[in-house]
Amino acid sequence: MTDHEPPDDGLPGDEALDDAIVDGLRRIFGRIDPMPPVMDDAVMLALSTVDLDAELAALVVDAREGVRGDGRVLRFAAEGVTLVLSVVPRAAGTVRLDGWITPAQDATVTVRHSRGTAFETDSGPAGRFALDGIPTGSARVLVVLGDGRRIATPALRL
Repeated sequence: MTDHEPPDDGLPGDEALDDAIVDGLRRIFGRIDPMPPVMDDAVMLALSTVDLDAELAALVVDAREGVRGDGRVLRFAAEGVTLVLSVVPRAAGTVRLDGWITPAQDATVTVRHSRGTAFETDSGPAGRFALDGIPTGSARVLVVLGDGRRIATPALRL
């Protein structure tokens, strides 16, 4: 078998033409539908918090709370376990996170922030926990139950 070169027809090669088309599309979509500014944080969070042993909890409720509606209540469900999070804005770009695990049980709760920091606490036998001073931004919550089962939330905006 021999290699044959295509005839030179004077047109740009396929790669050059493809690159020009893709560059043009990138400019068009950059103007009409730019990437959200939080995308970089979300991608970095997803890459830095991969926990293949954790079960991913499904978000079932995302509601506003409080008199001014400045807080949020998030409810996540995993097989046989519910995680409820109350996220309340605080001063200087931080939030307070109050949580409940049902059925109530001891657990270690870790909030992994897109900035690379982690905040950890224990729930105690009542299944309740609180963390204050968490920076706003993208984060994931990892719950390690007393039996070693690991449950993680999808990335969420604090």
